[in-house]
Amino acid sequence: MKVGDVLKKWGERLLREWIRIPRWLKRAVPLAITLVLVWQLVRTMLDFEIGAVTFSDVIMCLIGAGIIVFLSKFDSKR
Repeated sequence: MKVGDVLKKWGERLLREWIRIPRWLKRAVPLAITLVLVWQLVRTMLDFEIGAVTFSDVIMCLIGAGIIVFLSKFDSKR
């Protein structure tokens, strides 16, 4: 038995199991993960000390934001 045959067999089995999962559960799991991440972000922001921010941190954030904005505009032109 080849490796490709084994992977194909497992892939078919996983697909059959995925089809059995109800639609509401498929939507609820990513939503729950997103809510947990947002909650962690809010907690981190509430515990944040503004005095710990340095000038280099601000510059790095601005550079990162500029890259994100540039890449989104670049992808939209395609």
